Amino acid sequence: MDFEQMTNEGLLLLYGAVREALEDDDRNDHDGKQKVYDVREFSDWRRWSDGIAAVLDGRNISYPRVPW
Repeated sequence: MDFEQMTNEGLLLLYGAVREALEDDDRNDHDGKQKVYDVREFSDWRRWSDGIAAVLDGRNISYPRVPW
């Protein structure tokens, strides 16, 4: 996916979706439920998040970071 071609709003939505998926997994892990996305287990999530963050940082956009 070419993040450079995306709008700021689109990037923020995608980045937020990664953050929400991680929060859901962490919440389920603490509640004893099965994780839905396995965000911490699959490195693709982190690479995707880092790619989006790099473009947002390059555009000087502030956003809440994913708590890896």
